[in-house]
Amino acid sequence: MDTMPIFQAIGILKGKITQSQSDEYRFLIEINNVSYEIKTYHTSKCTREKLIKHIQENTSPARIMVYPRLKIDPDTAKQKVKFSLANFITTEDNSKLVGILSDNEFILRGIYKKVAGFKDPCITVFKNKDKRNELLFEKHLSKGKTKYFLPMNIPVKWKDAVITPYDARDSEIQQKYFVSLKAKFSAKKSTFTYHSLLDAPTNEIPQAIFVEPEQDLKTEETYIMSNF
Repeated sequence: MDTMPIFQAIGILKGKITQSQSDEYRFLIEINNVSYEIKTYHTSKCTREKLIKHIQENTSPARIMVYPRLKIDPDTAKQKVKFSLANFITTEDNSKLVGILSDNEFILRGIYKKVAGFKDPCITVFKNKDKRNELLFEKHLSKGKTKYFLPMNIPVKWKDAVITPYDARDSEIQQKYFVSLKAKFSAKKSTFTYHSLLDAPTNEIPQAIFVEPEQDLKTEETYIMSNF
């Protein structure tokens, strides 16, 4: 790797975007006749205003950079996919990510593992360990609220994967791999499918704030720190 690896989940979506009438920070993007929620509560004011301006002045699809937000619905056990807006992409945008990714593609960097509740192995993305996140964690921990620091599990359909996913329930599969890959998002199926490796899988896990549910996906009140 040319630079220090980090946990990451970010991608580009292209589709027609509309703004909610009831919540000014909530948007919908339509991709292949399927709509997904786009939240902008933590998006910069400038980026959000660019998106609103595009909606007001254009009927053409927009390209946006987003963070995926996935969770299992405890009532239906089905996967819910939403997104948070990271950036509005203009025609002049020449950032590195825009150069790497095509529409509806994502960069996923995390630990490849099996997770209860998901049919496919997941890329588990933790919060990176830096001064800002460490201070935030201490603040949230003092209030007994560490839900924000839970990892995000992103199931990936990876046929003929070059490594075996870590499985905490299988004593014979205890090797953990950090992977960096590109995945294609299918709007119709709400799935991520492996496209290509960005770097070779490694046993060297980047520094992160490792917080996980102690019991299962439905347990959100009790957490443990886990070391890798």
